[in-house]
Amino acid sequence: DMRDIQERPLRILFMATSPNDVKPLLDFEQEEAQILKATRDIPLDLRVEESGCIAELGKLWGRYREPFDVFHLTGHASIEDNQPFFITENETGERHNAYASEIASTLRFRMPQLVFLSGCRTGEAPSDGAVSSLAESLIEQGCRAVLGWGRPVADVIATQAASHLYSKLAAGYQIAEALANTYQHLREAKVEDWHL
Repeated sequence: DMRDIQERPLRILFMATSPNDVKPLLDFEQEEAQILKATRDIPLDLRVEESGCIAELGKLWGRYREPFDVFHLTGHASIEDNQPFFITENETGERHNAYASEIASTLRFRMPQLVFLSGCRTGEAPSDGAVSSLAESLIEQGCRAVLGWGRPVADVIATQAASHLYSKLAAGYQIAEALANTYQHLREAKVEDWHL
């Protein structure tokens, strides 16, 4: 239940992953700045996990007494051997494929209200839907609500969508209402990939 959000800031943990050996490199500072700009008039507590590493995320996640409302993971995702994963970093900045079970176990016992997987193909089910998407897999692992992208989308669109969504959540909208409002916003902005 997110009704109490109007009485306190929306708490978001933002983690960007960009391993040394994965191209293209993403402009995370831009995404972070855009989210802060879109929500500047709304109470928002945005924390950043700088390492892009799941192990480090686990340490940070456990350190905060108040659980986060949203975990925003941004970067590249992919699917190999019918297994979807998010491309994160290890402690030395090299590529580490994080599957749903690892992401969920990191968040376990303090599940956020929403996980936003801002990576291409995170909402795409391999084998024409025969295999769960990364988003579906996280739901199966106990996450409450997960958003992802059904196909590759431009970084600027992903950022625009997240920014608007968070501004609505911070204003006290339920997830479904905030998402419907975000679709409407993207359509009005003539964004072709709004439905993804």
